[in-house]
Amino acid sequence: MSRASNTVYLSLKGFIIAETEKAILFDVTSVSGTDLGQTKREWFPLSQVSKITRASKQAEPGSEEAKDTICAAKWLCAKKNLSEDEQP
Repeated sequence: MSRASNTVYLSLKGFIIAETEKAILFDVTSVSGTDLGQTKREWFPLSQVSKITRASKQAEPGSEEAKDTICAAKWLCAKKNLSEDEQP
């Protein structure tokens, strides 16, 4: 029997640095469209990531399309001080 998921996810933009079978190391540059002002490097367990979108190889360097995107559980983002509510 499976339980319905009530997990809320936030969209994080940045760069994938490394991946393992169970986690992804990500340089976060923005949370839900809000720029952090500086890059924050964090590990995210794949069990708490709902989606990974890799940057387009044709994207212009420095553009938003040149960044990777992950959707990570909001509770985990808050624990890592990446909550959209805590940004300046």
